[in-house]
Amino acid sequence: MESTIAPLSALMLDQPSYLDALSGLVHSPECLAAKSFVTARLSDADLEKKRRCARCNILLVKEKRRSRQKVLPKKDPALSTTPGSLQSKMVDEIVSLGMEQLKLEETRAPEPRCKFHDGKVVNKKWTCCDQHVMGPPCKKEDEHKPEKRTLKEISSRWQYSATPSITTKDTRKAVVIDCEMGTAASSDTELIRLTLVDYFSRDVLIDKIVWPDVPMLHLNTKWSGVTWKMLNEARNKRKCVFGWRNARGLIWKFVGPETIVIGHGVKSDLTSLRWIHPRLIDTLVVEGNNRETAAGLSLKKLAEERLGRAIQQGRGHDSLEDAIATRELLHWNVLKLTGGLSES
Repeated sequence: MESTIAPLSALMLDQPSYLDALSGLVHSPECLAAKSFVTARLSDADLEKKRRCARCNILLVKEKRRSRQKVLPKKDPALSTTPGSLQSKMVDEIVSLGMEQLKLEETRAPEPRCKFHDGKVVNKKWTCCDQHVMGPPCKKEDEHKPEKRTLKEISSRWQYSATPSITTKDTRKAVVIDCEMGTAASSDTELIRLTLVDYFSRDVLIDKIVWPDVPMLHLNTKWSGVTWKMLNEARNKRKCVFGWRNARGLIWKFVGPETIVIGHGVKSDLTSLRWIHPRLIDTLVVEGNNRETAAGLSLKKLAEERLGRAIQQGRGHDSLEDAIATRELLHWNVLKLTGGLSES
């Protein structure tokens, strides 16, 4: 895909104002923590939160949270008035109605918590009920069944690693990343395509299909743009990367601790790679800081608004197209900071 903005290296690398503005957009540790980025290796308690039900695959920590949310109505502080007043009586009546509702629910048969399919997906249908892969669960149980994975097994699947403290002649000053993800049989998201672009030169460093190392439920083709035909062809021709660990290793050939890593909603990319990196710019956060609401922050919308570009017009996303658009969106923001662009 052709970009409307030329490579930046010759124009920008020797301009301190541009590099200063770019570095100034790197998020602080406090910002990353506030946005729920993983900034340190997961503790045993964190890893336990990855444990799922062996049947329906729900995260058990989420199910516990839902159960705790079933509480009595709380009094609105705005309605708190003198005891005996009309407003106070209204609040008491609301709480009383809540009590009666809870008592009524206690007399009913409990709704089964665990809903699942116990077959396999073949040709986009469940073998247990012949429903489409996205069809409602056909089996129910009263309680969840915790999976039997050990903490070591969960750690092997979910533990994060930081960028190695190594730089080589291939290490870049700034790169743009975009990943596409499918859904694993466990219901976790799984990396299936990786693109890495040099921010300054626009060189495509990596653009690879990633063969998942776990069974897959579906590829989210509508959004990811990746099909089983693409996966199988890449594997058969040995043009794919096998698993997210190998994909992350490829990235580290071009990324050192001082490299600025750029993405749009980059937290999901880092999660798919179990990767901790200290120097990040998320254009979703950058653009979000310029707006009062989160409306219109999709890359598709911003590319149209800021760059006059139409992206994501085909079947699903294209990670190379999205990476180039993210690069140009950040360039637009840097030029605006340095006075090289005025917003019309």
